[in-house]
Amino acid sequence: MGFPSISRYSWDYRLTLNHMESIGCIPQPSSDAVEEHGVGRFDALHVACALAAQVDLFVTTDDRLIKKMRKIGTLPTMLPGEAIALVENWYEN
Repeated sequence: MGFPSISRYSWDYRLTLNHMESIGCIPQPSSDAVEEHGVGRFDALHVACALAAQVDLFVTTDDRLIKKMRKIGTLPTMLPGEAIALVENWYEN
């Protein structure tokens, strides 16, 4: 039947957020902070989970997200090719 008062986007967002919380990633506060910088809801959730997991590097093919994340400066964000070059350099040295 569905929920007529909730848009599909909103419903998907809630399901995603509930799933992330169920696996131990509670990204809401940092997700909201990232969203304040113009990052979309789903991208903000992905970034918040990466922050919660304390990753060293966030890899994406989304050029707009990369630009926004580099401007925010809280998490190194790169294209896959850049990330591979960085990792290869780590192993070579």
